[in-house]
Amino acid sequence: MSLNLYSKPIGEVNEEIIEKAKEFAENKIAPFAASWEKDHVQPRETLSEAIKLFCPLAIDESDGGYGYSKETYVLVLEELAKADYGFTFALAVHNHTAFGISLSDNKEVKDKYLKKLMTGEMIGAFLLTEPECGSDASSVTTSATEENGVWTINGRKSWITNAHSADLLMTYVQTGEGYKGISTFAIETNSSGVSTGEQYDMVGAHAMVTGEVIFDDVKVDNNMMVYPIGKGFSGALRVIDGARLCVAAMNNGAYMGCLETGLEYVRNRVQFKKPLVKNQSMSFAYADRLTELEASRMLTFQAAKCIDEDENTLISLAHCKKYSAINAYNGISYVMRSMGANGLLRKDYPIVRQLSGVAISFNTDGTSDILNIVIGRQM
Repeated sequence: MSLNLYSKPIGEVNEEIIEKAKEFAENKIAPFAASWEKDHVQPRETLSEAIKLFCPLAIDESDGGYGYSKETYVLVLEELAKADYGFTFALAVHNHTAFGISLSDNKEVKDKYLKKLMTGEMIGAFLLTEPECGSDASSVTTSATEENGVWTINGRKSWITNAHSADLLMTYVQTGEGYKGISTFAIETNSSGVSTGEQYDMVGAHAMVTGEVIFDDVKVDNNMMVYPIGKGFSGALRVIDGARLCVAAMNNGAYMGCLETGLEYVRNRVQFKKPLVKNQSMSFAYADRLTELEASRMLTFQAAKCIDEDENTLISLAHCKKYSAINAYNGISYVMRSMGANGLLRKDYPIVRQLSGVAISFNTDGTSDILNIVIGRQM
């Protein structure tokens, strides 16, 4: 069943690409998502197909992208995340990498990699976080030293989505001190000295294939610098802004899909001679969940519209990312409880898989506490 939602985009959207996302989710993701999760694998071929269809949504028209509104992108991610949060997260991180490359002033880097990233020929990863560097992104310690136009990279990056599938690593390194010393390189994973650690066994969303990437005297030419010294930190923040919008959209999509599953279940599950949904307490609880989803979607649409209109997005993105995580996690948890013991079954229902995926959103692209700092400063 589909929810009767009243929250709608503020501006124009491209219905054709949204419909393609719905079809892709139904045919290419939903039937296989449970097995990807169980086996901790990422379907490279399917991901490449999704990249070819949807990565251009993240890229400006001047760089070969679609030029559609950010609200269109939000609705596409909703549809995909309704089927599986982990797979959609992997796609979004790839898109962040392509977007980051598109922002570079280095024409050689853009010409070499952007088209390949947009067509799915290459899969990308965004390497900022380190074992001792999370919320404080300015404390990057992976080092880069230069001699005769060649940089030597040493360090370890952690919590890297697509770590075990990526072909291109957009890597943030320290070439000086503090945030002013951060620069960014495009490094191919087949470069000598690049290796990966074991895939993390996380709470869920294993199609993200998250893990560590290690650099041991990796040599990179100066012409592969995406952002020069002093520009890397601001470049990372622009990508993270976009990532917060994507996380909010994915949270809303996963929440929406689970509410549809739960409502279908409680409409058909008969106890004490009537469907569960006919119990007023359950009906009211689902009504509250729908209100939360409507509010979360409107915050997300508003943030997307701010990006399209080049307004100050920092606060709107903080609100929508924080609110979507809280709502989706608490709401999906309720759906699981409303289905009784059947809600615990991974094979028969997507609830547990999606709940574990949404749980990740609290700790990525700005924790709720970090977002409260952002909101509190403005307040």
